Amino acid sequence: GSTITGCILQYNDVGIILENGSIATTIADNTILSSSFEYQVAVVSCPNNTIEGNTITNPDGMGIYVYDSPGTRLRNNILTGCEEGIVFGASNASEITGNILQDNIVYGMSVGTCTGLTIADNTFMHDGLLLYQCHDNTITDNTVNGAPLIYLEQVNDQTISQHDGRRRRAGTDPPATVRADRRAGAALHGRDGR
Repeated sequence: GSTITGCILQYNDVGIILENGSIATTIADNTILSSSFEYQVAVVSCPNNTIEGNTITNPDGMGIYVYDSPGTRLRNNILTGCEEGIVFGASNASEITGNILQDNIVYGMSVGTCTGLTIADNTFMHDGLLLYQCHDNTITDNTVNGAPLIYLEQVNDQTISQHDGRRRRAGTDPPATVRADRRAGAALHGRDGR
């Protein structure tokens, strides 16, 4: 495969794009600064590529966009000040690990319609993780503002320990229990059941 590495890209509409079948390409160690409404690294309909070690800032658009690209490895990237840090969809059996997402405007990472992902060892500072239409993924060892991100899937009546290291909002003093809820797929209820 090909390698795109060591580039310094500034103020382009799109920084780096792979589309329509590019396979086994590595996008590594690039620095991208933009204020474009587009994405700065995009992988669309391209399986088995690696995006790693890039530093991206894009206050008006996406940092990294991956769609319909199974087997993608997204590792050790730094995304700060983007409108959307990582947008990842329809790319099963992929890996999103070791990334730092900080101060992105809408969210740090959005993942949709995926199964078989590993999302691990990512650091979210003033950011979060949004999952939608996802199942059967492994999500472990991520932190949000220095506290562990706890991911539960297909769990009912699971008690979350008072001493698990996470910060809690007022009104959710432990023990807290995840229960089935018709208004949401799962809801976190404090001891008063609200």
